[in-house]
Amino acid sequence: MKNSHRSQINFFLFFFISLTLIFLPSCKKEKTVEEKISPNSLSFVYNTGFFHPPAKLPKYFFQKGWLIGPDNSFLLIHKKGMIRFQVLKKEDLNLKFLIRKGKRLKKNSYITLLLNNKKIKKIKVPDKFHQLIIPVTKDLEVEGNNYFVVNVLNDKEFQGKESSEDFTPACYLVIKNIAIFKKNNIVPKDAIVSTRSQKIRQYKNSKVYFYFSGGENIRELYLHFYSAGDYSSLNIYYESSSHVKKILKENVKIKRGKNEIRLKLPKLRKGIYRIIVEGSIKAPLIWNNIKIVRKIKREKADDIKHFFKGKPDVYYIVLDALRFDTIKKRVDKKTLTPAINRFAENAFNFQNFYANAPYTRASVSTLFTGLLPETHGVREKNSQFPDNLLSIQKVFKDNGYYTATLYGTHVLSANNLIEGFDEKVNVREFEEIKSTDNTSWMNKRILKNSLRRLSGKKPKFVYIHLLPPHEPYNPPMMFRKIFIDTSDYYQKEIVNLIENINLYENISPRFRKYLYRAYLNNVYYSDFLVQYILRTLKVLGEYDSSIIIITADHGEAFFEHHKVGHNKTNYEEMSHIPFIVKLPYQKKAKKIYVKKSLVDFFPTIIELLNLKVSKNIMIQGKSFAKCFYNQKCNDDLFIYSRTDSENLNNSIIWKNYKYINDFGYDELYNLKKDPHERNNIANEHPFLTGFLRQKCLNQVYKNISLRKKLKVSIVKKKFSKEDIEKLKSLGYL
Repeated sequence: MKNSHRSQINFFLFFFISLTLIFLPSCKKEKTVEEKISPNSLSFVYNTGFFHPPAKLPKYFFQKGWLIGPDNSFLLIHKKGMIRFQVLKKEDLNLKFLIRKGKRLKKNSYITLLLNNKKIKKIKVPDKFHQLIIPVTKDLEVEGNNYFVVNVLNDKEFQGKESSEDFTPACYLVIKNIAIFKKNNIVPKDAIVSTRSQKIRQYKNSKVYFYFSGGENIRELYLHFYSAGDYSSLNIYYESSSHVKKILKENVKIKRGKNEIRLKLPKLRKGIYRIIVEGSIKAPLIWNNIKIVRKIKREKADDIKHFFKGKPDVYYIVLDALRFDTIKKRVDKKTLTPAINRFAENAFNFQNFYANAPYTRASVSTLFTGLLPETHGVREKNSQFPDNLLSIQKVFKDNGYYTATLYGTHVLSANNLIEGFDEKVNVREFEEIKSTDNTSWMNKRILKNSLRRLSGKKPKFVYIHLLPPHEPYNPPMMFRKIFIDTSDYYQKEIVNLIENINLYENISPRFRKYLYRAYLNNVYYSDFLVQYILRTLKVLGEYDSSIIIITADHGEAFFEHHKVGHNKTNYEEMSHIPFIVKLPYQKKAKKIYVKKSLVDFFPTIIELLNLKVSKNIMIQGKSFAKCFYNQKCNDDLFIYSRTDSENLNNSIIWKNYKYINDFGYDELYNLKKDPHERNNIANEHPFLTGFLRQKCLNQVYKNISLRKKLKVSIVKKKFSKEDIEKLKSLGYL
C-alpha cells in the first residue's frame, strides 16, 4: 500500500512539473505594457463655446507664407488669397490690415472679402495703402478654424496670357500689418505665435475623448487628474465606431485635489473605440495622465543568418529632394533615371518608404540617430546637431570602420550634421564657382579622386549627399535642354519664388510646367552622377562586395496640393521617397511593399552588420533587416513625420491611411484608394480621424519626453554672412 501511495504521489509530482514546464514558458512570454497618453493629445468637446486647440497650438495664428520682408509686409501673389487664423473662443475680435494694389492688378479693380465663405464686403482696390477693419465675432467657427479670403475681381485680362512675366510673376495685392484686435487692444505678437503652456482643463457640460484600438489583450484603464473643488461626479463609458455605448462606471465621486481612477476593461473586438468622460463638474478638472494597460506576448527574436561574412563597405548615396515617382518614369519617351533603374535590377526596391521630415536637416539627423525630429531637436534653420547624441558615424567608427562623407550641400556643414566623420569632402566647391548659374554642379574630379583615395580604407562607411535634384534646378548646360530649355534660367528669382509661395491659387499652367520640367532636368543630371559613382566603384573593384544604398532625404512638390518645393506639408510628393539597397554580391531584384521610414535605418544597419552598441542605447526606429532574408517583415505600426517649427504640420501613417494635422485642421486619406490624396475623408470617419489625431499628437509628446530623458539640448547657431549667402543660393533660407 505504501508503495502504491508513493507511486501516486510521484505521478502527481511528475504531472505537476510537466504542466509547469509546459505553461511556464508561455507565461514568461507575456508582459504588461502601459500605453501613456498625454492629455494634450486628447479630443475635447465643449458645449460652452470654448475651444482648446490640441498640441499646444497658439491662441491666435496666421498661416505661414505671407511674411516676405522686414517691413512686415504680406504679399498676395495670385488672384485669390487666404488668411487662416484660429481663436480659443467666441469673443469680440477685429481683423485689421493695410491693403493696396499690386503691380499686376489693373486700375479700377475690385476685390470681395469673405469670412468662412460668407461675403462681408466688396471694395475698390486703392492705389495707396488703405486700412480695413473686419469684425469677425459673429461668423467665427466654434471649432476655431477660420478663413478670411480676399478674392480679386475683374482679372479677365490675365487669363490665358503667357509672357516672360509668367516666370517671375508679380503680385496682385499687397497686404501688410495684419493684426487681431481684442476690445480695441491689439493682441501682442507673442500671443499670436507662442504656444500655450497651461494644463489641459475640462469644464462643466463638456466631454473628453480618449481613442484606442481594440482586438488586443486590454486589461485596465487608468485616469489621473486634479480637481479644484468637491462634489463633482463623472460618468465613464466607451463607444465603438458603430456608436454602441456601454457604461464602465457611473457617478464617480470626485474629491478636491488628486484623483486616480482604475477601471477594468472588457475584451473588445478589433476596431477603434473611445473612452468618454463627462458629468457634473463643479470645478475644472486638470488632466495629468491617461494610461491603458495591455498584456502582450513577447515575440521571439529570430537570428539573422547573413549572406555575407566579415565587414563589407557601406555606401549610402542621397539625392536631395528626389521623389519616389521619378524612379523608372518615362517622360517624352525618354527614361528619367536609367542608371538607377539598372542598379535596381539587382537590389531590394522598397515601394513604401518615407522620410520622417520633409526637409534636409531634420531628415538627415533622423537617419544618423534613429530618433524622430522632436527628439533630436534639429528642426529649425539654425539648429545644430547635438554633440551628446550617438550618431551612425560614431557607431561605425567604434566598430573599426573608417568614415567619410562626400557632400554637395552647405546645410550639412552649417547645421553641424557631418561632425564625427573621419573625412569630410565638399564635392561642390562653392568657392570655385564664379557664377550662381552653376550651383547644382558637382565636381566629378573631386568625386572620383575621393572614391579612389577611400578605396584603400577597409572597412569603410561612405555617406554621399549630392545636391541635385534639389532647387535651384540649374544643372550644367548639357543637361538644361533634356525635358525643357532652361538655358535662360533666372535662379535668384526662381529660388525666391519657390521659398515664398505657400498657396497656389492661379499660377499659369505654362509656369508650372516650366518649373516641373526644370526639376526633371536636374533629376536626369542626378542620375548621371549616380552612374558616374557606380562606374567608379566598379573600376575600383568595390561595387560587388559593398552594401550600396540609393535614396533621398525628402521629395519635392509641384502644386499637387497648392505647394511648391518641400518642408511645407507631409503629402506623398514630399514624404514618399525611393529606398534601394544592394547587398554584397546580390544578383536578383526584389520589391518590398511593407511600410518603413528613415528612422528605421539606424537599427537596421546595426543588426545587418552585427555592429556592437551599448545595451542602454535609446532609439525609436525598428530594424527591418529581416526583410532582406525572407523572414517575417511587417509594416511599421505608425510612421510619423513633421515639418519644421514654423509650419506646424504633423502626419502619421497607419495601415492604408494617412492622417495630417495642419495647424489643428484634420485631413485623412486612404492611400490605397486615393494615392494622390485628393479626397479628404476626415469628416466621414470621425473615429478613425480622432484615433490617428491622438496617435499623431501623442507621438510629439513622446518625442519631447524622450529628448528630456536623453538630456538632449536644443542648440542654435547664428550663421555668418557667408553661411547665409550659401544657404540662400540653395533655397534653405
